[in-house]
Amino acid sequence: MGPDLFFGKVDEGIKERRAREIRAKAVCQQCDVIRECWKAGKDEEGIWGGVTDAQRRRTDARRPMLELHTEPSIPRALADDGWRLLEEHYGVRLMQRESEASWHGFEWVVMQNNNTMYHTDSLESAYLAFGKMVDSSRPR
Repeated sequence: MGPDLFFGKVDEGIKERRAREIRAKAVCQQCDVIRECWKAGKDEEGIWGGVTDAQRRRTDARRPMLELHTEPSIPRALADDGWRLLEEHYGVRLMQRESEASWHGFEWVVMQNNNTMYHTDSLESAYLAFGKMVDSSRPR
């Protein structure tokens, strides 16, 4: 994996950019220095700490998007069951928890209105489903 995964190419199309960002965010979610990376790149272009530059511009500059999720807005029963919020946009949530059933130790769900819409043991497919649901939920 090289810098193109996190910064893209000049001639990159919208669909290509979206797919690349999903892959980059999946890498970031498994990184031990995700918060430090966000802080280092908060004024930079590209994906830093699992957040795109567009997301950072929409987020209050004094509080990293990642820190907004430290107090998850998820039902207590889900939090008690080990689920943690990775991202939430337009009422669509991407959540993760540890799982012994998965070979890599995690599982993900995409939820809308507290209903599980997609469940997988692949972070990349979870981000793809999340992206599609966010796009369809976005106000027009």
